[in-house]
Amino acid sequence: IYINDVVNGTPVQNISSPKSWGNGLTAPDTGKKNFFYGTLDGDGHVIYGLYVLNYINPGLFGAIANGAVVKNLGFDNLYFEGGAGSAGAVAGYANYAGLSTSNVAKIQNCYVVNGSMVAGATNQMANAGGFIGNASNATIEISNCYVYDVNFSAKTCNASMIGKKTTESTVRVYNSYFIGKFPVTSTGNGHNKVMYYNVYTDQDILAKSSTEADEVIAKLTLDQMKGEAAKTNMTGFDFDNVWTTVENSYPVFIPKTSDDEEIEVDVWSGSAATAFAGGNGTSEDPYIIENADQLYYLVSEVSKASNANFTKGKHFKIT
Repeated sequence: IYINDVVNGTPVQNISSPKSWGNGLTAPDTGKKNFFYGTLDGDGHVIYGLYVLNYINPGLFGAIANGAVVKNLGFDNLYFEGGAGSAGAVAGYANYAGLSTSNVAKIQNCYVVNGSMVAGATNQMANAGGFIGNASNATIEISNCYVYDVNFSAKTCNASMIGKKTTESTVRVYNSYFIGKFPVTSTGNGHNKVMYYNVYTDQDILAKSSTEADEVIAKLTLDQMKGEAAKTNMTGFDFDNVWTTVENSYPVFIPKTSDDEEIEVDVWSGSAATAFAGGNGTSEDPYIIENADQLYYLVSEVSKASNANFTKGKHFKIT
């Protein structure tokens, strides 16, 4: 799914008049109504050219709640700047949103590559993370995910998976990796007290964040994470069912389509559709999203406080 026409790989901020996704985002309201509560299955699709300029809490969604699930989705060539709040590819903000902390927000089999999240000159962005900008009183699990080649330069906190994690939040990361140098400007930084299990990085953040015996984060060189060497060094990864190696590059997910299968390119019109392509929102028959306009319809409806229950218990799938 192309939010902007970056088929030739030009950084989205450098194309002529990029369309901003931010018009569909709003600040989390005090009633916790405009959060994404449902399940979004990307089905292996990639969102290219996501661009948000000077809107609060930039991301695919403005905010997600405990219990929300986003899975099987990639983000490539994104750019977020300014707007205050926090930035993350999935959502700028995460919170329990009135639900029990036993409800866990889950990000599974997702990645973020090639992009920037920058503070901006005015209304400066406070925090930036690969998937979530600010986890505030939230319970989050991230599994089988990766982040690399993303520039984080928010004003306060920057980190690979979660930009900022407040002390009352619980964040666990499983079977994932992240690469790159992230400025650390606050003890609230998202690497602080995140629990890692079979996680690999090239960074010096090897101090364990809890007393859990099975918590493991390993520092490797870039060469140790490339090609066939990854199988030897990233032993916690399932290279039979989830991951595959790439010559002279880092592990990726086993693709759902063959290399010679034609991939349809759909570019967002800049507006929202008026309905999904089909489905009734159950796990067996999810709402079907076939293009960027329908994806923006979902985001726009989530942002309306009048639709407080729009996504609760609902399932959505990109096809």
